[in-house]
Amino acid sequence: MTLVVCGGLLPAFGMAFRMASADVIDPWGVRIVWTALCLALLTATYRIAWVRASAPQVLHILLSGMVVWLGILLYANGLAPEIALGYLFTYATVGSVLGLTFDRFSSTAASILLGAGVAVVSAFSVDAPAVSPGFFVFTVAVTGAILLSGTLARLRDREVLDARDHLLRTAEALGQLGSWSYDIATGQRQWSEGMYSLVGLPASPASPPPLATVLPEEEVLALT
Repeated sequence: MTLVVCGGLLPAFGMAFRMASADVIDPWGVRIVWTALCLALLTATYRIAWVRASAPQVLHILLSGMVVWLGILLYANGLAPEIALGYLFTYATVGSVLGLTFDRFSSTAASILLGAGVAVVSAFSVDAPAVSPGFFVFTVAVTGAILLSGTLARLRDREVLDARDHLLRTAEALGQLGSWSYDIATGQRQWSEGMYSLVGLPASPASPPPLATVLPEEEVLALT
């Protein structure tokens, strides 16, 4: 998903920049190469095992390169409003996607802080900026703080859910218990790991079979 976002944002913003102003410095060649690279890596994640295993590292390299390139555009265009807005939107989008993709806070925080640092250097290096560098950097800093806090909240919720799931698995294993649910409206069934163990089946992400197919009739009646 992140590769799709990266591959789509750059050409999309390039077109928007040129529509906003004919004087924008924005080489199309770089955007074409970047998009082709993202699509090639996306394909490789489905076909090449080592690329799939190294996906987090690949994403960080790509995102770092994209942020640095947009920072160069900010500087080259004198902190033009359309470029500044494009940088801010890309920064927020990439940060949100990373926050939902990675389970380690450090991975997301590194990219968010890199984007903020590039914004600071690019904005305050322009001699005659079209937008106030202080206001731009402040906006980026607020966006980064929101992204970091959102990522922390999601990871904390994930830790709570993981702890509860671990407690349930431990209790079922010690008590030789199992739990199951059935949605009458959709016909969807769900079993816990303990339930699979009780009926002698390996746990599977697929929908479990009906109880009547794996248990005697009297046991099914007792469970229902």
